[in-house]
Amino acid sequence: MDTDAVAADWFNAASMVLALAISDASVLVNLVRKEVASIDELKLPPLDETPSAWPEVTPSELARLLGISLPKLRERTDNGGDIRVEKITQRRYKIHPDDLNRVRVTAVERERTKAMIQEARRASSN
Repeated sequence: MDTDAVAADWFNAASMVLALAISDASVLVNLVRKEVASIDELKLPPLDETPSAWPEVTPSELARLLGISLPKLRERTDNGGDIRVEKITQRRYKIHPDDLNRVRVTAVERERTKAMIQEARRASSN
């Protein structure tokens, strides 16, 4: 078999793959440009950063979502903590929407991890 012919075939194949990738990338770039333009056209109002617009949550609900105790929750919500809350009363907080979303994602990930561990235990016991 002629090595030059094989190399030429490989080069041609690689050139075609590269050409397809470039055309796909340009199509993708155009789609993204259209989406960004349509998002800009919406002119969405900025997120209201005032605590009065934040969703309400009780400390016990928040602690349950985080999987921590109430004293640990106080550490995370007091000055310098990583969760921004506005305390309305002892039993009602207003929580920053971004922090609430982060807490919910953490809770879902923790539940998935628990389910995977339980499944692995069941599989290993069988």
